[in-house]
Order: sequence, then C-alpha cells, then structure tokens
Amino acid sequence: MASAVPLRALIMDSSPDTLDLLRQYLEFQGIEVETCNLGRLRREGVDVAAEIAHADPDVVVFDIALPYDVNWDLCAALQRDPRVRAPFVLTTTNRAALERLTSARDAIEILGKPYDLEHFAAAVRNAARRRDEAPPDSGDAPPADARRGLDRRVGDRRREERRRRSSS
Repeated sequence: MASAVPLRALIMDSSPDTLDLLRQYLEFQGIEVETCNLGRLRREGVDVAAEIAHADPDVVVFDIALPYDVNWDLCAALQRDPRVRAPFVLTTTNRAALERLTSARDAIEILGKPYDLEHFAAAVRNAARRRDEAPPDSGDAPPADARRGLDRRVGDRRREERRRRSSS
C-alpha cells in the first residue's frame, strides 16, 4: 500500500560512510532521505534544531556517539526544542551506555550497530506511524503501546535468539 506523500527521514550521523549507506537503503525502501553530518554541524556551530526544522522530516535518525553524555544532551535538547516536531530513532555503537543515559525516554527505538537494515527501515516507519497516530493533545507523553526499557530489550534478545537458531 503506497502512500500519496512519501515518508521523509533526516539521518544525522558523523560518519559519511554511514550516512551514505543508510540514505541508499532507505531510498531503496521508498523513503525520502536527507542527511546531516553531525560532526560538521557542531564544528561549524550550526543551530542543529534550526536545521531539523528546515528539513521538516517525519522522523529523525540520530546517532549517539562518543562522548555519549554530550551527544545525549544534544539529542535531549533537540527533543525539547519546539521547532523539532519529529520523533527520534537513535543509533549507537554502545546501546547499554545509551540506555543508561536515556532510560529510553522519548525515543521510539534505539538501534545498535552493526545495523540490521530491515529492522532499521521498520523502526523509521514505526516512528512515523506512531507520530501520525498520536492524539493531537498528547503532548510529550510516549505512545501507550510503546515498548520501553526492559520490555524492549527482552524482545530484542528473543528476536536475536530466533535469528541465531534459524541460521544454524
């Protein structure tokens, strides 16, 4: 079922190779993609929230890299900024460190690297769908059906165990 207006994602990462890989994969999946090199934006002192607002994506894919606390603080500030209206899908090389910092708040999904690209594309679509299904007066409350913290980690482990068993 194709939608009249394609889903738009903004991918924010400091690695040009990662930006290119994710852009190509999501475009192959029919998603419009804009990329933003986080490292360059920070070095140049660019207002990241203004860049996101200008892109007006349906979903922001935001990489939390070292130093995790600094990058999480930026992400949290962006999520509080009224100009940023899109949900976030977070990526990281150290999922456990990120979950300790975030308590998985206000993030639809936290994806570890290396990516399962099918799961990645599904997370982007799910984030957009949840945003579209949210009641207009829901404010900052997470969706009632959103899996958080331990529930999500247990589900992810189960999926990984099934994948290992099926490949054996």
